Amino acid sequence: MLTTATGMTLYYFTKDTASSSACTGICATLWPSLVVKSSSLEAPSGLTGTLSVVKDQHGDQVAYDGHLLYTYSGDSSPGQTNGEGLLHEWWVATPGLKAASAGSSGSSGGYTGAATSGTSVSTGAYTTVGSSGSPSGSGSSSSTSSSSSSGW
Repeated sequence: MLTTATGMTLYYFTKDTASSSACTGICATLWPSLVVKSSSLEAPSGLTGTLSVVKDQHGDQVAYDGHLLYTYSGDSSPGQTNGEGLLHEWWVATPGLKAASAGSSGSSGGYTGAATSGTSVSTGAYTTVGSSGSPSGSGSSSSTSSSSSSGW
């Protein structure tokens, strides 16, 4: 599974498109987006997919093979996957995640692996930002704006 630099599980939302987050309002509070301070990312060795940065309402959000990445507020420690399969729309991001098409994130998956040490997609210059715009996690802060719609 993909994780932050601190080992927190990363997820993707099937309602997102490759260029836009559908997670706003209370959704963004429960599912903070993974954002970076700069648009340059280095993938860890062995990660076969493509990391990219998408500018959206959350800031410079990290995507893996076209899937925007999030953490889950219900995970309290590294390696937890409490958000897996919620609403049949939230899934653990894995190194083998199928690339999203231009119109949709396209995958409905399921994490089938054991909670292991994961592949970190962060170089340390990241933060997670919820709908309040307040950064959490390690790395730099980022400003954001939020929509009043729930995104669910």
